[in-house]
Parts: sequence; C-alpha cells; structure tokens
Amino acid sequence: MNNTRGADVLLSAKLHRPRVTRDLIARSRLLAMLDASLASGYLTTVIAPAGFGKTTLVSSWIEQVAAAARPDIVPVPAAWLTLGAGENSPSEFLRYVIAALRTVLPQAAPETSQLVHSRQNPPPSFLADTLSNEIERLQSNFIIVLDDTHTVRNQGVFEILERWMHHWPWPMHLMLISRLNPPLPLANWRARGTVMELRSRDLRFTEEESAAFLYRTLRRQVEPATVSRLHGQMEGWVAGLRMATLAMGEGSDLPALPPDSFGTDIHLTSYLVEEGFLNLPVAIRQFLLTISVARQFCESLCQALADDKAPAGSIRQSLDYLITNELFLTVLDDREHWYRLHHLFRELILGWLQRDRGRNEVARLHRRAAQWYAAHELIDEALFHAREAADASLMREIMRQGLRDLLNREDRPTLERWLAMLPEETIEQDPEMAIMSAWKHGLRWEMGNVERTVNRVAELLDAAPPNGSGSADSHLLRGHLAVLQAHVAFNSDRPEQAVTHSLNGLALMPESWRYVRGVAAVYLGLGLQASGRAEEAEQALTSRYEALPDKTDSYALRLLLGLAFIALQSGNLESALRIANRIRGQSVESDLSVIQGWGHHLLGYTHYQRGELDAAETHFAKVTKMRFRVQLLTARSAMAGLAFTYQAQGRSEQALAQLEELSQDDLLLYGREQPFTAAARAWIYYRQGDLDRADTWSQGMSVLLPDQPLFLSDWVLLTRVGVLIARKTGRDIQLALEMLDGLDDMAARTFNKSITLVTLAWRALAELARGEIAAAQKALIRSVELARHTGQRQIYADLGGPMQQLLGQIAGEPSVAATVRDIRAVLERNGAPAHTGNGSAAAGYTMSESITGRELQILILMAEPISFDDISQQLHIAPSTTKRHSINLYGKLGVHSRWEAVARGIELGILPSR
Repeated sequence: MNNTRGADVLLSAKLHRPRVTRDLIARSRLLAMLDASLASGYLTTVIAPAGFGKTTLVSSWIEQVAAAARPDIVPVPAAWLTLGAGENSPSEFLRYVIAALRTVLPQAAPETSQLVHSRQNPPPSFLADTLSNEIERLQSNFIIVLDDTHTVRNQGVFEILERWMHHWPWPMHLMLISRLNPPLPLANWRARGTVMELRSRDLRFTEEESAAFLYRTLRRQVEPATVSRLHGQMEGWVAGLRMATLAMGEGSDLPALPPDSFGTDIHLTSYLVEEGFLNLPVAIRQFLLTISVARQFCESLCQALADDKAPAGSIRQSLDYLITNELFLTVLDDREHWYRLHHLFRELILGWLQRDRGRNEVARLHRRAAQWYAAHELIDEALFHAREAADASLMREIMRQGLRDLLNREDRPTLERWLAMLPEETIEQDPEMAIMSAWKHGLRWEMGNVERTVNRVAELLDAAPPNGSGSADSHLLRGHLAVLQAHVAFNSDRPEQAVTHSLNGLALMPESWRYVRGVAAVYLGLGLQASGRAEEAEQALTSRYEALPDKTDSYALRLLLGLAFIALQSGNLESALRIANRIRGQSVESDLSVIQGWGHHLLGYTHYQRGELDAAETHFAKVTKMRFRVQLLTARSAMAGLAFTYQAQGRSEQALAQLEELSQDDLLLYGREQPFTAAARAWIYYRQGDLDRADTWSQGMSVLLPDQPLFLSDWVLLTRVGVLIARKTGRDIQLALEMLDGLDDMAARTFNKSITLVTLAWRALAELARGEIAAAQKALIRSVELARHTGQRQIYADLGGPMQQLLGQIAGEPSVAATVRDIRAVLERNGAPAHTGNGSAAAGYTMSESITGRELQILILMAEPISFDDISQQLHIAPSTTKRHSINLYGKLGVHSRWEAVARGIELGILPSR
C-alpha cells in the first residue's frame, strides 16, 4: 500500500455510511420522527449511551431517504462522517466535513477547502462563515451526518456548529449522533423549534421489537417468558440483547445472570461479553483480543498484530467468521478491505485484553500497529498507536520519518501538533526534535526562538559521541542545522556567515528535501548580495534554476523568490517586478499557496514603491484574502502594506480599519497586539498628520523590530525619525539623524540601495528642519539620483509637502531634473492626497514660484517667538536682507503679514502645526 492509497482508504473509512445489518428491526415510529425533523428543522440530534442502535437507525433512514426507497419521500443526497480524535481542531474537522460533502456534491466548498488546508489556523468563526456562504450557494439540499460527535474535545468545533445556528446555511440538514450531550445550547434551540432530539428513551426497544430482534438474530423462536425476562432486564437496550444472544450461543437458553450484574449496563455487558466469548472458537477469541487495539484494521494490519505467528489464511478466515456472523463488525469501504469493531464491543474486549494479558502486551500490540502504519506512511495513525504504547522513542522515530514531506508542503499546523505530543524537556534534549522545533519557529518567523533553539541543537550535536558523527543521520542533522544557522545569520546582519552556512546546508541536504534546500538557496543569494557580490548572487541562483528539469516545484520557485529579494535589495524594481510576476504565475499553476502569497506580496510592494497604487492595492488585497494560506510574515506584511496603500490613496478610514483587522488577527494568534502592528499604526497616524498619536505609538522604536526583514520594515524605524523631525527641536533632530546614521550604515554594509535612497530622503527633511538648506538639497539630490536607477517614487509622496518643496528647489539640477519630473508626474497621477491632520506637509502642495532655500529658512524662524532682528542674527544676514526675503515670501504665499505667512505655511504643510 502506498501513502496516497492508504490515506485515501482511511479517509474513505470515515466517510463510509455503515451498512445495515440483516438483523435490522424496522422501527417505523422512529423513522417517522426523522422524516418530520427533515421537513421542519435545521438539526437532528440522536443522543444515547453506547449500544442503543443510534448509528444503525440513522443509517437505515439515510438508506431510504437517499435512494427514495419509500414513495412518500423525496430523495435527498446524504453525506456521512464518522468523527474521531483526529478531528479535534476546527480546520481538521471542516476538512473532513468538506470531504464528506464532496461525496454527494463533488465541487462543493472550494474556498473553505483551501482555508482548511492552509499553513495557519483560521479562527473558527471565519471558517464557519466561509463554509456557510458556500453552502448557501449550492443548488441542492443535502443531509450530513456527524457520527461519534462525543469524540470531539475541541471547543472551536462546537463554536462552528453554534455559529451556524444563528445564520443557518439553508440547503443543509445536520444530524449529530453522540453518546453525550454536546456542549451546545440545545435547550434554547429546542425552544425555538430548530432542533429535533432522539434520546435513549426513544431508542429503547419495545418488548415486541425485542422479540423480533431475538428471532431475527437467533433464527429460532424464543420462549415468551424468556423474551419478557430478557427485555425487562435489558430495558430495551439493543447492545445488551445482542450480547445476550452471543452468550446464549447455538440452541442454548438465556444464561443465568448473576443478581449483581443488573446494577449497571457496564456490569451486565461485561458479563455478557465474557459469556459470549466462551461460546466463540478459541481462534476467534484470540483474534479479537489481538486486533482490539486498532481503531480500524485491514487484513495486512491484522497479520502484523498477530506477530506473523498466524498463517495468512487463518487471519482471512477469522475476518470472514466475524463478517458472516455479524459480530459487531462494521465494513468501512466498498471493497471490504477495512473494518472496525463496534465501539462498545471494542472497548470491552480491550479492557479484557489488559486484564488478561497485561499492560505490557497491550503496549506491544500498539507498537506493532504503529510500526505497520509508519511503514505504510500513515504518520498520524502511527503516532496515535505509539502514544498509546507510551513509547516516546518510537514517536520521535515516526516524526523523523514524516518530517521531510511535512516540510516540503510547509505544513506548520501538523508540525505543531506533533511537537505538542512530546514533553518540552524531551524536545530540548533530543537534537532531532529540537531541529523540528526550530523549523516550527522558522515557519512562524519567530527569529528569537529560532536562534535560541538552533544554539541548543549545536550544543547537543557538539556533545554527541564522536562515533556517530559520520552517520547519514548525523549528516542530515548537520545539514538542517546549517540551513537554520543561515536563516539566523542573515537576519542578524551577518551575511558572510549566512553564505557559509547555506553552502554547507546545500552540500549536506539530499535533493528530496526541497523546502530546506530552497531556504538554503535563498539565504545563499541574499548573503552574497548583502556581502557586495550581487552578480555572483544572481548567478548562483539562476544557474541552479536553469539546471532544474521541473521549474514549478517549491525548490524552483524559492530560487526565483531569492532572485526577487536580491533585485529589491539591489534597488532593481523592474527586475523584481518581472520575477514576482513569474513567481505568481508558476505558483498558481503548481497550486503552491505559500509561494503564491509571496508573489502577490512582492508585486504589491514593488508597485507601491513605484507609485503604482492601484496595482499595489490589488496584490496586497489578494494576499490579505488568502492570509490563512500563506506564511504569517507574508500575511502580516501585506495587511500593513494594504493599509499604507489606502493611506497613500487618501482613504484614511480604510487604512485604520485595515490595521484594526491586523490587530484582531494578533489577538487571535498571540493574545495581544504585536509591536509590528503598533509600528504600522504609528506610521499611518504620522501620514495622517496626527503627531501626538504617532508619537505615542512609536515610543521605543529606536531600532528595527526583530523578526522582520529589512526591506519589509524600514518604515518601523523611520516612523520614529519622522516624529522626531516634526518636533523641530535641536535634540530631537539630532537623535533622528543618529538613527538615520545607523540605518544608513546597515544599508551600506549590506549594499541595500533601496534603503540608502530612503534614508537620504529622510535626511533631507531632517536637515531642512534645522535650517540647513544646502545640506537638505544635497541629500535629496543623492536620493533622487538613486531613484533614477531603482524606480522608487512613492517615498517622495509619503514625505509630504516639505519634500515637494525640496524637489522644486533641486528641479533645475541637471543630474536629477528628468527624474524629478518623473516623480512629480507620478505624484500628480496619484492625486498626491493631502494629509488630514496637523503634521506633515500636504503632498499635493504646488506653487508657481518655488520658495528659495533662504526664504524657507526665514519662514521656519518666523514661526518662532523671536523678532526679525533675531532672525537676521541667527542667519548672519543684514536686517534689510531679511525684510526683502520676507516680502518676496509674502508674495509667493499670497499673504500680507508674518503670521498670515506662518498660518499659510502650516496650511500647506511647509511648516508643522504649532
């Protein structure tokens, strides 16, 4: 059995409606109740302890409804899902619900299907609403049965069901079968008439039904007195009657039940099972004990559990005996390859196994089952049995076996679920488990945790005995460690080390580890670029990409991703745009949502930098829509990018609403708003001119936030720079310049031209704020000269009116004249929306005559409570010169006095508010 076939079989087993046994007793009164519930309610619950015939009743009714076996009913498609421990998360639960739904409506719920296969865990409310909307659009009514609902322990699953009751998807009729009351407000729903309930009192056999059942099962008449006595003792309990017939055997009468067996159903059932066992052939009894550890089984698994001691023929004979005699066996697929025992019967047999053979034997059988499932690459089932065996070593071995495929599909939720099965101290002491933990943090972009865990792995490997250092496992571990070290080194501003670690990782990791090798290749390229070897970086990734026969798998697309990052950091937006478009197209073709998200994010980011705001909005919005199917870093950065785009378009309310959505995601994922979100909020307030709020939200942002690549988060630090500049005090401006020095130094050391351009633009504003007009113009000229090559335009709009004024002052410089015209054209095309607050300048400010540098110095000082003579002294010019410049300034601003000029300067954004 290969992996796909095994997984499909186990899935189909959950979706297979149990067959109706030949000893079925027609129960017309209950069928009529189910008919009525279908006609009048949203939800039907069938709730009773084990053994009351819940599943058999509903299955027989579904058989009639789906096939229109009665002339009085209209056929309705019906799906079936048997729940279990594997569905204990909202995403897993809905994954199986959709699989069940598609057995009758094959094209149903495509959007929700993508969400539940995502790399994140969308909130239950989001999943519920998405599926509900898709169900509403279906053209057919349908029934879906959720059997064994009592096995679900995750409250998020019930939140979905409860949310549906408030906004019910009309085409669906839902049936819940459970041993216990689900944690749902059934009383409220009952009062509203939206639920119909069947309970144990309804499901108990009448004496006539008990008599019919005994006759049908034993194939002979039973004395009326025996029927009456047995019915009274069992109180119509179906499983008890079935156990009694097993105990009676061929031709015998009801055994003498001990008086103390009537206290509870459990005592009575245990006694009857034991009596029944004594009437079964020895081989069948041994077979049942052996397979009782398995939740479902096939002939091959039974052979493995039998420890190869039983001939294959005897295993088949035992299965045929159970099938022929209908001894609590359910067939789980149409080919009769997979089966399960009735839950109650299995639990009792398993308990007997523990008493009869001891816990060690039970653990041994679970280990055998785990090994069989692992050999057939059914990892989740293998882990279940290894955990039941309390065999942590086997669990770790199974996880190691499944890690490659899990990482290749970037399945973070499953990785987190696996690691949650192990104690934290076990993970900390086992280098392979610690590697898995490091990848978990890496997929969440939690760089601090990645570095801590990577350091721990290095310690463990260095302390390992030398005799294992040359093994294949050791090489693989060293390969993982090297790639993770490259991840840490690059994001800690150590590009040369990132190159070394990446090359080591690529040398050690086999070709089949596509995701890990892709990460190594990305950091190889980025490390080379940040070390000043951009051409070598491009060649290293391009040559690998061109050599690949398949250019659409995750490794190939990660090579393209690395090339796009290199282009961005080299300041080549045109190349980044071209590569990002290829990433987007090929990832859609390959159905790789994580890479697709990166493609759209890079397109959004690049278009924004070029001032192409409509295109930026389109791509950022696509990532936001698919945010639960992409990396957290991609999703969060795109949501912030969309807010920035809205603000650049003058849609301030939408910008803040988008940030609120990001904040709500923070609460769901982390329980509190993250620093990244607070920084984004500060930037939006700054762009809106609300300096007080920008100041509050940007407190403490004197360094870049961790866990964010530089090219995605330069605005974090620059927001604080903008606030300090706007304050216009000597100390604040000096601090802003120091922060720019640090960022500029980092950009220079990593050869990041895009960030250098941005820091120069901000430096121009800082110099302007302290009256150094020549220095401001010089910095801006250098910035615009870089912009001519990079294609960046939006930064000059984001910096508002003072930047527009400075652009006017340098427009005559031959080296930048054409680029300034291009920048102004972009700003005019975008409408250069004005700021709504009282801080930064209006981006749309234009003037027929540009204010000169000296005039701007005088206007800035005019806003201070000093005399014209003081202004002259500070500028080292004659009072008559000051007066002449002020008169020229009044004319350009269209005012007649000093304070009108100041007010006009504030209105136009040339000056900050007082």
